[in-house]
Amino acid sequence: MQVARRVSGALAMSLVTGAMYTVASAVPAAADVSASPRQGGGVGPAAVEMTFTVSTGGPATNIRSCAQLSCGVVTTISNGTFVTVDCQRRGETVTGNLGTSAVWDRIVAFNGPIGFASDTNIRTGYDGFHPGLPRC
Repeated sequence: MQVARRVSGALAMSLVTGAMYTVASAVPAAADVSASPRQGGGVGPAAVEMTFTVSTGGPATNIRSCAQLSCGVVTTISNGTFVTVDCQRRGETVTGNLGTSAVWDRIVAFNGPIGFASDTNIRTGYDGFHPGLPRC
């Protein structure tokens, strides 16, 4: 299965899901990028980050140092904020605004990973693992 994206500068949109992507590797402006799924999830060869919305129903969501509620809170991000996710992993099962799940999203900034947020507070469009993101 081939997944094609039209890239314009550093942003791309999935032609299948409509999700917005930030392309982490250098790609010429307006280039066509095709990627095949890798084993374990994600797509290759270009590393892809996806942008989603925090959806807590009100309060800010905690970004933790690992995918467990017992891990320290690194920062918080307000409801409605756009966040960039570069991978997902299985962690502690928690209940949030979007249901109950053991999936955690790794939130990244321009200078690298920040920490993990429960997928139950990030509107990825999927229950469980997102098919376009690799596993951490």
